[in-house]
Amino acid sequence: MKILIISDSHGNWKKIEQVERKEHPDRVFFLGDGADDTHILKTKCVGVLGNCDFSSKLFNDQEVVEVSGKKILLAHGHFYDVKKCVGEIVAFAKRNEIDIVCHGHSHIQNLATVNGVTVFNPGSLWENEYGVLEIKHGEFNFILKRV
Repeated sequence: MKILIISDSHGNWKKIEQVERKEHPDRVFFLGDGADDTHILKTKCVGVLGNCDFSSKLFNDQEVVEVSGKKILLAHGHFYDVKKCVGEIVAFAKRNEIDIVCHGHSHIQNLATVNGVTVFNPGSLWENEYGVLEIKHGEFNFILKRV
């Protein structure tokens, strides 16, 4: 399975179209700030709202999805102050037995393990950054990419 993970498109739906065409994903996770840009997607999308999506009604503020036996939190991150640090969102994940956190908001690509929780930020699609999660034989491989 291949999941395209994008965030912070900020109105540039053409880049969403470009990376979807390039990656041919099975699913898309959208992590906020440009929710209405997802209208262009042809692939099934699970998304969340960001702090700039105040007028959109497309998604919830956060979602927990299960993929190949792992619980994944999708959140923009602004409610958890991720620009400062990921401690609050990781604490939420631990309390709720979540294995993986995917967030945006900071516009900084990152892949780390914090207190046993995988934390992935694909960066900002507006700034030509995105991520991919490939799952093969139960192995999760997160990849940070550029357009």
